[in-house]
Amino acid sequence: MKKSEKTDAQKCFTNEERIRILKLVDKKPDIRNLAIHLCFQTGVRVGELAALKWEDIDWENGTLHIQRIETRAFTQDTSTAKKKSYINNQRLLSI
Repeated sequence: MKKSEKTDAQKCFTNEERIRILKLVDKKPDIRNLAIHLCFQTGVRVGELAALKWEDIDWENGTLHIQRIETRAFTQDTSTAKKKSYINNQRLLSI
C-alpha cells in the first residue's frame, strides 16, 4: 500500500474525534454546524444533505427521505460557473 493510500478505517473519524467535533459544533448553533451534526447523527452524506428539500422530511413519522444527491462539476474554463446536478437516490432514515 502506498503511503498516501488509507484504509476504510483510517478514513473514518474515531468515536473520540466524533465526540470532540460534536461538542465544538454545539457551541455555535448555525446552519453549517447543524449540517455537520446531521451528517454525524444520521450518516447522511454531504451531497445528500445539500439536495434535501422540506418535503423530504416526514415530521409525523420522524423520517428523512433521501431521494437525490447534489453533485457539482467544475470546468477548466473560468468564465463558466460550477454546475449543479442531481442524481436519483432512494433511502429512508429515522431522525
